[in-house]
Amino acid sequence: MEVELSTFYLALKIKAAYEGMMIAPPSSAWKRYEKLDASALADPRRLPKHKRGPKTPKKPSYVSGAEERRHVSTAQLLTDDRAI
Repeated sequence: MEVELSTFYLALKIKAAYEGMMIAPPSSAWKRYEKLDASALADPRRLPKHKRGPKTPKKPSYVSGAEERRHVSTAQLLTDDRAI
């Protein structure tokens, strides 16, 4: 059976149950579960799935990225006639 599931929610579910499982029953109670595989222990269809939605298109900027990131020194701005 091929099931898609969220690894985040799987880890969260294990983390929430692990501490209680280690406190409550003695280790001898877990012997019968050691040989079982993961699909026999949990139903992955019950875990939530989060698929990323489509990316929203970015609006084009008014200036090019290179121009926007261009560095201009303070001294150059002070000596430039066009500086405000």
